[in-house]
Amino acid sequence: VQSDTNALVNYSEQEMFGFVCYYNVSRDKTKNANLTNFTGEMLDYLNQIEGKFYLAYATEGFEKKILQMYPKLTQLLVEKQKYDPNNIFYNKFFEKLQNNSK
Repeated sequence: VQSDTNALVNYSEQEMFGFVCYYNVSRDKTKNANLTNFTGEMLDYLNQIEGKFYLAYATEGFEKKILQMYPKLTQLLVEKQKYDPNNIFYNKFFEKLQNNSK
């Protein structure tokens, strides 16, 4: 992965390897719970080694861990309110991040 030093919230501040974890999980409650546990453990580990979790689809309940991983997200949320006070560009993920960044 090439470094990106221009974006406020970037994936990589230096050149690094990127790995894609592609998994197919049944929609039953037990397997979803296993996936949730796996996601939490992976986020904890990545935060320990200063890694990144990109395009996190299963982030429900992990907003604080995502904010730890991407500390500049808090600044992005402030800037978003400044330039988009009416929330024209809005999604549930940003709402949850805003609620957890306070």
